[in-house]
Amino acid sequence: MRTTVAIVSCVFLASAGTVPEFKEFKAENLRTDQQFWKNIARDELYEALRVRQNYGRAKNVILFIGDGMGPNTITTARIYKGGETNRLAFERFPHMGLLK
Repeated sequence: MRTTVAIVSCVFLASAGTVPEFKEFKAENLRTDQQFWKNIARDELYEALRVRQNYGRAKNVILFIGDGMGPNTITTARIYKGGETNRLAFERFPHMGLLK
């Protein structure tokens, strides 16, 4: 019994150090200068304009269907993962669509 308690205690203490710390949300942490946001928008625009169209014929098509992944859910996941300016992995795909 003592051995079991000791092992469980060690596992608990070891796992307690792996819990990620979250920064407390404070209004002063937000970027309010206009040039910062303009630079982000400009960079995203240039990135979108650099994408070249591929007129080749596809051999395979991979279709991802995410049920329940509307704009609100995706925005919530993005903010939870890394903040409002973060992009999720699938948001970096060159072509995406939204169906209602």
